[in-house]
Amino acid sequence: MIDFITQLVTFTNDNAEEIRKLKDEADEIVKTKEKFNLAWELDREYHEDLLFKGYEYVMSEGSGQGRRRGSYDHNQPWEEVIPYYTDFNPTLTVKKPYAYVVPQAWEEIIEKFDNNSVTYHRLKEDMLIEVESYYIEESTPSTRATQGHKLNNNIKVRSKVQEMQYYKGDYIVLVNQHSNKYIVEMLEPHAPNSLLVWNYFDPILESSDFYSIWGFESHLFELLEEDEELRKALDDKKAADPDFASDRVQQLQFLYEISEASEIEKWQKLYPVSRINKEIDLPLGE
Repeated sequence: MIDFITQLVTFTNDNAEEIRKLKDEADEIVKTKEKFNLAWELDREYHEDLLFKGYEYVMSEGSGQGRRRGSYDHNQPWEEVIPYYTDFNPTLTVKKPYAYVVPQAWEEIIEKFDNNSVTYHRLKEDMLIEVESYYIEESTPSTRATQGHKLNNNIKVRSKVQEMQYYKGDYIVLVNQHSNKYIVEMLEPHAPNSLLVWNYFDPILESSDFYSIWGFESHLFELLEEDEELRKALDDKKAADPDFASDRVQQLQFLYEISEASEIEKWQKLYPVSRINKEIDLPLGE
């Protein structure tokens, strides 16, 4: 190991100028890149042939309990040409925004950015901003911990362009820096290793009651009389799902979620980090 480290340090010292040049070129590519591939799958249509060398796998009798054990016999060399899959295809590609907005309540996210040399600014005044927001449609918590976290898996999102109120001190992360790939992979909630996956936004996934059944039901008949599309959606759902057709609470929940009344609850399952998709004038401080 010490010989390897010695050779590595010697090579780095001898080629420092070229290594720095290549690093600067790579940083520039990341700064100007418009799209980022965030998830991949193995391309099983393409492979290379690889001569693989090893040893025969043999089974031997166990210790008199009827069990056999397997091992590689180093006295029996073995080799064979095997398919070696080298290509992956992107399954999730995201176009970078002009900037992300991180509300100041999420200080733990900013600590991560500080540790990874991400540059950000803070709003100097309160303002309404047109953003693209994500709503978390589905997520499945892991049953086992990984590195102290029970990851959120199978995340599905929907997006909505809307005006949101932001406040003096909220964070603006411009996506024009050498850390762009890290920024996008951390803040896009459906990316495989996003901060949402790693539990940093778990409070937004908590369920809650968001309307009074009795108050909404008294208003429901008026809604159904006035909105033919709403009435048809309810009838179609009842026809397709017998359990739903017999459950009044499910029906009320369904109607609430697809009616304009749900706008008052636009914070439910709202991912707090938003995307600013076009360059705008922002009052930014340090």
